[in-house]
Order: sequence, then C-alpha cells, then structure tokens
Amino acid sequence: MSGFEFAFSLFGLVLGLAMAEVLAGFVRVLKARTESANKRRKIRIGWMTPTLGAIVIVDLVTAWNLAWRTLQEVEVSVPVLFAGMIETGLYFIAASLVWPDDAKDWADLDNWFDRHKAQIGACLCGASLGFWLLYNASGIYSGFPPALAPYVIACAALVFTRTRRQSAAALAVLAGCLTWVVGISTLELMDWLPGITGGLVPASQ
Repeated sequence: MSGFEFAFSLFGLVLGLAMAEVLAGFVRVLKARTESANKRRKIRIGWMTPTLGAIVIVDLVTAWNLAWRTLQEVEVSVPVLFAGMIETGLYFIAASLVWPDDAKDWADLDNWFDRHKAQIGACLCGASLGFWLLYNASGIYSGFPPALAPYVIACAALVFTRTRRQSAAALAVLAGCLTWVVGISTLELMDWLPGITGGLVPASQ
C-alpha cells in the first residue's frame, strides 16, 4: 500500500462517515415524523435544516475530491495526517449536528437549526480554510479560488446571524457558491472525457 492509499483510506473513511451521519439523520427524522403523525403529533421539518444538510453533503463531496488531488502531491507524514484529521474531523462534527438524534423532541426543526447553525458554520468555515491551505501547500493551486471567499464569509455569518431571514441569506450564498464549484467541476470532467473514453465521447462544446 502506498503512502497516498494509506492516508486517503483514513480521510476517506471519516468523510464517508460524515456523509452517512447526514443521510442517517434525515432518515431518523422521516421515521419520527411518520410515527408522530400516527400519534396525531406533527413534526415540522421546514426547509432550513434540509438545505443546510444538502450544503454539508455537497461540501463533503468537494472536500473528498480535493483530498484525492492533494494527497497525491503531498508527502505523507505525521503532521499531514494530523492536519487531515482535523479537517475531516470538523466535517464530521458539522455533519453530526445537522439533524437531531431524536426528532420527536423537536416539534419544529427550524428551532434545531437556530440552536446549532453557529457550530456547523464554524466547522465548515474552519474545514474549508484548512483544505485551502493544504491545497496550496501541495503546489496544485496557488491563490484564492473565487468561490472560497464568499463561502467562508457565509459560513462565518451563520455564527452571528440573529434572524432566520439573515440565516436564509447566508444559506443562499453557500448554495450559490457550491453550485458554481460543481458546475466548474462538471465542465472540467466533460473536457476530460475524450481522454478517459479513448475519444468515443466528444469534448464539451
């Protein structure tokens, strides 16, 4: 096993567990909502918590991609492993806080969002900046990606927002930044397809 395979297996495991936390939390909420409906109690999911959960999942996917690119260029060492564990650990904490452990205790999940948005925003902010530092240290990229500044600012804003309208604006910025990143990555993939498929698939127009 190469150093890259060793390190990526560790970070990939933590990122995968983080993604499973978000998905499992959503399933728990759906089950609790069905059970509560049968008992004539209603759990309001709202849209803020699901939106934040979707943002965390997309961020995890992009982080996984960055980890793949970075670790191929960085010499694996104890400091690199610790740095990677801090970054992926922040993602895991954020993912674990998206949904409540027992949704039956929360009649309105927007209230859960209000209570935990600050911790999630702080974790996403720290993880994003950390991966940017590792990405620059690897020599793959130098500079500040256009979408990173508004993304980090919006993550930090979740720590300080006082109204749901302010929080909704921060979520809109986060969703817009990730949409831009995914769009750019998709265009890059379309340009790579001819090489991957031996020229059977035409490059993007």
